[in-house]
Amino acid sequence: MRCSVFVPTAFKRETLYGDFITEASRLMADAFDHSLDKPETLGQLCANLGRIRLVSSAAVLAAAEECCDRVVDLYAKPNRTIDQLFTTLHDGELEAFKHFSDACRAELRRYSAY
Repeated sequence: MRCSVFVPTAFKRETLYGDFITEASRLMADAFDHSLDKPETLGQLCANLGRIRLVSSAAVLAAAEECCDRVVDLYAKPNRTIDQLFTTLHDGELEAFKHFSDACRAELRRYSAY
């Protein structure tokens, strides 16, 4: 019996990566002025990370884990003022999201005509 391996299409990967970015961004914004009172807040992010573990390259997975670490780190820090938010957005503190996007773009090019 021959076993076939499921390889998601570029569109499915793009959707998964977009879902991850959307959820990580939402949580990051929430973390700027909230603490992590309920661990289930991270549920969807963890679910998306698990889906990434199933189908993605090591580079995409490492970048996704870096994003998750960044979100948790933000929740652990004191709440930030508006001025601090602007500084954060311009000082490269959110570089993890750029690494994730770069890794995803490279992977998507392998599976599509991007």
